[in-house]
Amino acid sequence: NETFKACSIPAVMILKLLAYDDRPELRTKDVEDINAICKYYPDLESEFIWGHYVHFYVEDREHKEVALRVLGAEMGKILKENKQLKDRVTSILDAAIQLQNPFLRLMIVDTENETIEEKAQWLTHLKEGLNNDETN
Repeated sequence: NETFKACSIPAVMILKLLAYDDRPELRTKDVEDINAICKYYPDLESEFIWGHYVHFYVEDREHKEVALRVLGAEMGKILKENKQLKDRVTSILDAAIQLQNPFLRLMIVDTENETIEEKAQWLTHLKEGLNNDETN
Protein backbone atom coordinates (compact mmCIF):
# COMPACT_ATOMS: atom_id res chain seq x y z
CA ASN A 1 0.00 0.00 0.00
CA GLU A 2 2.91 2.34 -0.58
CA THR A 3 2.79 5.21 -3.04
CA PHE A 4 5.75 6.30 -5.09
CA LYS A 5 6.15 9.45 -7.10
CA ALA A 6 7.77 8.92 -10.45
CA CYS A 7 9.24 11.30 -12.95
CA SER A 8 8.03 11.03 -16.55
CA ILE A 9 10.52 10.46 -19.36
CA PRO A 10 10.04 14.00 -20.72
CA ALA A 11 10.67 15.41 -17.23
CA VAL A 12 13.81 13.29 -16.88
CA MET A 13 15.04 14.68 -20.21
CA ILE A 14 14.56 18.24 -18.96
CA LEU A 15 16.38 17.47 -15.71
CA LYS A 16 19.25 15.75 -17.54
CA LEU A 17 19.67 18.68 -19.94
CA LEU A 18 19.72 21.18 -17.08
CA ALA A 19 22.12 19.09 -14.98
CA TYR A 20 24.55 18.80 -17.88
CA ASP A 21 24.32 22.52 -18.60
CA ASP A 22 25.01 23.39 -14.96
CA ARG A 23 28.18 21.28 -14.69
CA PRO A 24 29.16 19.85 -18.09
CA GLU A 25 32.58 18.72 -16.91
CA LEU A 26 30.97 16.52 -14.23
CA ARG A 27 27.76 15.47 -15.95
CA THR A 28 28.81 13.48 -19.03
CA LYS A 29 26.70 10.54 -17.79
CA ASP A 30 23.62 12.73 -18.26
CA VAL A 31 24.42 13.01 -21.98
CA GLU A 32 24.74 9.22 -22.19
CA ASP A 33 21.32 8.94 -20.54
CA ILE A 34 19.84 11.50 -22.95
CA ASN A 35 21.23 9.47 -25.84
CA ALA A 36 19.69 6.27 -24.44
CA ILE A 37 16.32 7.94 -23.98
CA CYS A 38 16.39 9.26 -27.55
CA LYS A 39 17.35 5.83 -28.81
CA TYR A 40 14.72 3.81 -26.92
CA TYR A 41 11.82 6.25 -26.49
CA PRO A 42 10.30 5.39 -29.90
CA ASP A 43 9.89 1.74 -28.89
CA LEU A 44 9.01 2.38 -25.24
CA GLU A 45 6.23 4.86 -26.02
CA SER A 46 5.08 3.64 -29.44
CA GLU A 47 1.49 3.04 -28.29
CA PHE A 48 1.29 6.49 -26.68
CA ILE A 49 2.76 8.13 -29.79
CA TRP A 50 0.27 6.45 -32.13
CA GLY A 51 -2.60 7.10 -29.74
CA HIS A 52 -1.98 10.80 -29.16
CA TYR A 53 0.25 12.09 -31.95
CA VAL A 54 -0.77 10.29 -35.12
CA HIS A 55 -1.08 13.74 -36.75
CA PHE A 56 2.74 14.04 -36.50
CA TYR A 57 3.06 11.31 -39.16
CA VAL A 58 3.14 13.56 -42.21
CA GLU A 59 5.49 13.92 -45.16
CA ASP A 60 6.74 10.34 -44.82
CA ARG A 61 8.34 10.97 -41.44
CA GLU A 62 10.04 7.97 -39.88
CA HIS A 63 8.78 6.68 -36.54
CA LYS A 64 11.99 7.71 -34.77
CA GLU A 65 11.69 11.29 -36.04
CA VAL A 66 8.04 11.45 -34.96
CA ALA A 67 8.85 9.91 -31.58
CA LEU A 68 11.55 12.47 -30.86
CA ARG A 69 9.20 15.28 -31.86
CA VAL A 70 6.61 13.79 -29.50
CA LEU A 71 9.18 13.64 -26.70
CA GLY A 72 9.97 17.30 -27.34
CA ALA A 73 6.27 18.19 -27.41
CA GLU A 74 5.74 16.45 -24.07
CA MET A 75 8.71 18.38 -22.67
CA GLY A 76 7.11 21.54 -24.04
CA LYS A 77 3.91 20.81 -22.12
CA ILE A 78 5.91 20.67 -18.89
CA LEU A 79 7.78 23.89 -19.70
CA LYS A 80 4.75 25.74 -21.06
CA GLU A 81 4.22 27.90 -18.00
CA ASN A 82 7.88 28.83 -17.58
CA LYS A 83 9.19 30.69 -20.63
CA GLN A 84 12.59 31.32 -19.06
CA LEU A 85 13.15 27.62 -18.42
CA LYS A 86 11.84 26.65 -21.87
CA ASP A 87 14.22 29.19 -23.43
CA ARG A 88 17.08 27.73 -21.42
CA VAL A 89 16.33 24.16 -22.56
CA THR A 90 16.05 25.40 -26.16
CA SER A 91 19.39 27.18 -25.77
CA ILE A 92 21.03 23.99 -24.43
CA LEU A 93 19.76 22.06 -27.46
CA ASP A 94 20.86 24.84 -29.84
CA ALA A 95 24.38 24.89 -28.38
CA ALA A 96 24.65 21.13 -28.80
CA ILE A 97 23.26 21.12 -32.35
CA GLN A 98 25.63 23.95 -33.34
CA LEU A 99 28.60 22.02 -31.91
CA GLN A 100 29.39 24.73 -29.35
CA ASN A 101 30.22 22.05 -26.79
CA PRO A 102 31.12 18.33 -26.73
CA PHE A 103 27.49 17.26 -26.18
CA LEU A 104 27.00 15.47 -29.53
CA ARG A 105 30.38 13.79 -29.33
CA LEU A 106 29.43 12.46 -25.90
CA MET A 107 26.25 10.97 -27.39
CA ILE A 108 28.29 8.69 -29.66
CA VAL A 109 28.40 5.17 -28.25
CA ASP A 110 29.29 3.18 -31.37
CA THR A 111 31.89 5.17 -33.31
CA GLU A 112 31.62 2.87 -36.34
CA ASN A 113 27.85 3.15 -36.78
CA GLU A 114 26.84 6.49 -35.25
CA THR A 115 27.60 9.99 -36.43
CA ILE A 116 27.53 13.50 -35.04
CA GLU A 117 25.08 14.40 -37.82
CA GLU A 118 22.66 11.67 -36.73
CA LYS A 119 22.77 12.86 -33.12
CA ALA A 120 22.29 16.47 -34.26
CA GLN A 121 19.19 15.34 -36.16
CA TRP A 122 17.85 13.64 -33.03
CA LEU A 123 18.22 16.84 -31.02
CA THR A 124 16.78 18.90 -33.88
CA HIS A 125 13.62 16.75 -33.88
CA LEU A 126 13.44 17.05 -30.10
CA LYS A 127 13.71 20.84 -30.35
CA GLU A 128 11.09 21.01 -33.12
CA GLY A 129 8.66 19.14 -30.88
CA LEU A 130 9.54 21.32 -27.91
CA ASN A 131 8.72 24.45 -29.88
CA ASN A 132 5.63 23.04 -31.60
CA ASP A 133 2.88 25.54 -30.75
CA GLU A 134 0.27 23.04 -31.90
CA THR A 135 0.76 20.90 -28.77
CA ASN A 136 2.06 23.44 -26.26
